[in-house]
Amino acid sequence: MVNLVATAVVACVLVVAVILGVVQILDVNQPVVWGTFRHEYCVDRPRGGCSSIGRWTSDDGAIELLSVRLDGNVDSRGLARASYQPEGVSNDADNNIVHGEFGTNVAFWAPWLLAVVIAGLLAVRTGWVNRFTLRGGRIVRKPRRPAGVAPRHRA
Repeated sequence: MVNLVATAVVACVLVVAVILGVVQILDVNQPVVWGTFRHEYCVDRPRGGCSSIGRWTSDDGAIELLSVRLDGNVDSRGLARASYQPEGVSNDADNNIVHGEFGTNVAFWAPWLLAVVIAGLLAVRTGWVNRFTLRGGRIVRKPRRPAGVAPRHRA
């Protein structure tokens, strides 16, 4: 029963990762505006550390956000290069957030990497991966043993 619950939870995480990946694909053509974040104060996080809150200004000066949260880290001067995506399914305007360079760069491929890793874990956990073998450079299904027949051991 515990194995079934654990497998179901992992399968749910896989579904969430795929949904996040699809959202990133839907938002890939939405504009991303780059600018500078200036740290003003910190808000404690529930698990320790703090979230930087501050002012973000686009490079061209057309957009300025006040009391916005940075998803990333500031340098020793309290500055960070950050991006802002004002439109799309998962837009930053609704979330009142800007993303540091690292977060912006991994946002597209991270959910898909997570999905592949979880799918692999599920394949191993459920034994699905043991049903196939490689023969002649092709992946083929292993022949099924009749019930009650023990596997032969090679000497």
